[in-house]
Amino acid sequence: DFTLTVSASADTAEAGSPVTFTYTLLDWAGEDVTASYDVRTDVSPAVGVVADGGGTYRFTRVDTYSYFASVEVLGSTLVDVARVGITPGPAASIDIDADRPLAQAGDVVTMSAVVEDAFGNEVPGDVSYNVSPSAAVAGNEITPQLLGTYTVTGTLVGSPEITDTDTFTVQSSAPVSLSITLSDDNVERGDGIQVFVDMRDQ
Repeated sequence: DFTLTVSASADTAEAGSPVTFTYTLLDWAGEDVTASYDVRTDVSPAVGVVADGGGTYRFTRVDTYSYFASVEVLGSTLVDVARVGITPGPAASIDIDADRPLAQAGDVVTMSAVVEDAFGNEVPGDVSYNVSPSAAVAGNEITPQLLGTYTVTGTLVGSPEITDTDTFTVQSSAPVSLSITLSDDNVERGDGIQVFVDMRDQ
């Protein structure tokens, strides 16, 4: 019997790394007769596949890819397959987001972050946050006290060159105190007077 065998240079690979597939057709005597037959190949899934030629491919998505080879021999079709699992590549970028564009003074603004490799696959990673102007930061939670626009910078831990920024604006919270004072306590009818109102949030 003829035997068709397909193999891959690796069982797993990082996204973007080359993987080379080879196939061999042996006759009943064990002789390599690959060159004498028309062997057809296909890769599935087709999305995220970069063909470099010579049976070498690079895959950009986290998935399991199958390389099929088939050949017609003496009226029969021989098929074999090799599979490779693709894992994320090294972290290349982060995308941080505040959970709201507007907050009140004293509110907790929660940050979220997505870490991706060069091909957009999510990668595990920790992100640290700094905020300007200064505010209390605990993990991914920021508690601003002053009014204004805050800029948050997220940095991938261990890779200080990988950063992203987002902003949010702090408005006054509901007033909790009201103080009214007069410019003069002794006023006669017809006299002018100034009234000072001091309203504060928490």
